[in-house]
Amino acid sequence: MTTTAQGGIFGPFLIMQLLTIAVWFYMYFKRIPFLFGYVEKHKGEMTMDDIGDPKSRHFITNITPDSVRNPSDNLKNLFEVPILFYAMVFYLYATEKVDTGYLTAAWIFAILRCVHSVIQSTFNNITLRFQVYAFSCFALFYMVLRASIAHFL
Repeated sequence: MTTTAQGGIFGPFLIMQLLTIAVWFYMYFKRIPFLFGYVEKHKGEMTMDDIGDPKSRHFITNITPDSVRNPSDNLKNLFEVPILFYAMVFYLYATEKVDTGYLTAAWIFAILRCVHSVIQSTFNNITLRFQVYAFSCFALFYMVLRASIAHFL
């Protein structure tokens, strides 16, 4: 286990990696049984190819209930703003700028993204989810703005 601040930045980084993997598994845990059940229910009316055809009434986005779609939407979200976080982690590590402020913000970001994923993948309260999302972004923006100011000034 790394105890230095420099290496410590990889703790929240790895949490984000594990979160992405967990959401991927949860998405398929929800999606596969739904799809097999749907295909069985509509046997004779459709083929599996219809699920991938946007012109079909059986197209996946037309038939999937929110409880199955939400984990998929969350997985997509984990490839949006978190990309900036991953880049920031590598920048801070490469420039040896990691300190307590960056570590705290990184942990806040990672923990809030975990909370955001739980909310979106389960009960999906939009107001609560947005609040958690916004605070996670503020933690990341702090990291990026602080590093940018130090770099350019």
